[in-house]
Amino acid sequence: MRCKAVAALVALGAILPTTGHAVEFNFSPEPGMAQEAIDGFRAAGRLWSDLLTDDITVNVDIGFRSLSPGVLGETGSTRVTLSYGDLRTVMTTDTTSADDAAAVASLAPGPADTMLLNRTSNSPHGSGSAQPFLDDDGDDNNVTIRLTRANAKALGLILGTHPARDAAITFNSDFNWDFDPSDGIDPNSFSFIFVAAHEIGHALGFISGVDILDQNSPPQGGPFADHQFNYVSPVDVFRFSAQSFAQGAGILDWTADTRGKFFALDGGATGGAGFSTGRRFGDGRQASHWRDGLGLGIMDPTAAPGERGQITALDRQLFDVIGYQAVGAPPPQPPQPPQPPAPTPPAVVAIQLQLDPDAALKLGERAIARGTVTENGAPKAGTTISFATGDAAVATISPQSVQTNAAGIGEATVEGRFDGVNQTVVIAMADGVRAEKPVSTAASPDEPANVPGWSPVAILVILLAIAAGVMVRARTSRNR
Repeated sequence: MRCKAVAALVALGAILPTTGHAVEFNFSPEPGMAQEAIDGFRAAGRLWSDLLTDDITVNVDIGFRSLSPGVLGETGSTRVTLSYGDLRTVMTTDTTSADDAAAVASLAPGPADTMLLNRTSNSPHGSGSAQPFLDDDGDDNNVTIRLTRANAKALGLILGTHPARDAAITFNSDFNWDFDPSDGIDPNSFSFIFVAAHEIGHALGFISGVDILDQNSPPQGGPFADHQFNYVSPVDVFRFSAQSFAQGAGILDWTADTRGKFFALDGGATGGAGFSTGRRFGDGRQASHWRDGLGLGIMDPTAAPGERGQITALDRQLFDVIGYQAVGAPPPQPPQPPQPPAPTPPAVVAIQLQLDPDAALKLGERAIARGTVTENGAPKAGTTISFATGDAAVATISPQSVQTNAAGIGEATVEGRFDGVNQTVVIAMADGVRAEKPVSTAASPDEPANVPGWSPVAILVILLAIAAGVMVRARTSRNR
């Protein structure tokens, strides 16, 4: 932690003490450690015990001695690994609150997570490039989760009372410390209990593998291939940015740069509380903290002389979703009873009948009878239409049974059978529904009289006969 004033959001007085089980701490002090420092660690542990109800014991070695200048305290946690798929499984099993349920629902399905990454030796933008790229190749860093032993105990991965060391915390004895917050914090001293509670929070699981990337990229080190950065933590699976969400819901942002990263339980759809983004390439603060200067919670990256510090509702929410059972976390919604299926509306079948052309038919003339069948207003394909006429002596129809096509249409041919004015009906039936259409007949026009024509031979015979007659009369006249 570094020295900077921050404000807290929620007082511890708003968090009720637990009854029954609670996280317990087994502090093992270094030989000769000051009693007031031992008592300060125990008081800080009680703050977490009042908040977290998991039936586990966290074993912590503690020390109080000179450290590097400017460093208030440091924490080392024993880590364990599991697969991303197993993390999702145990988080599902561990669901005890509404936030747990939302968090599990937001986790990407399948055996691997997908993330934005940068500064790797195999970046598509060039070795060590700061430009983010989408890492979805499913290798070690996509399938491996690394978490603290205490966090693993809370998730049931390790026996809760296992005696092995879970963490080690050492404070810098060179600073001025206030060990008793009951009368306020000396403005020239740091609150020992506040800083101890912060370091215990790291041991419990508030860590980020982004710090590994931030510390091991050019020019400080590396570059290394993406699969070598297999340090994604349970906190990191809820680490997003606007750019990662633009690639798709649930895509993590595991880059070391100055772009804003935030905590979200909906796959990054809504921006939540900000995370720090890295000491070297980010905002100057380790990524395993809330964003500085906003007073977000006990896991802020800095402290200042005179600052009391508080565990906030935001701290509680994060520890709840990474596997702890937190006091005051709203329970998950009970499963809704199955709803009866909505009643199926009754089928309403209708049929319409048209004639084309819709005109009186002369003897032997034809028209198309077109039936259209619908069910609840939609075309009904594959149903049978039966056709008939009211009087076969006036008009007939064939075929008398057809199947409707995809448009619900079936057709038959009507033929006039009466030579004169008459009327009957065309009938169409489908699924018990009937439609009728009148059809009329008309008289055929009268045939013209058959007047024989004069053949050329007949005309010649007549002309010869007339000529012969004329010649006879002329000869008779001369003889007289």
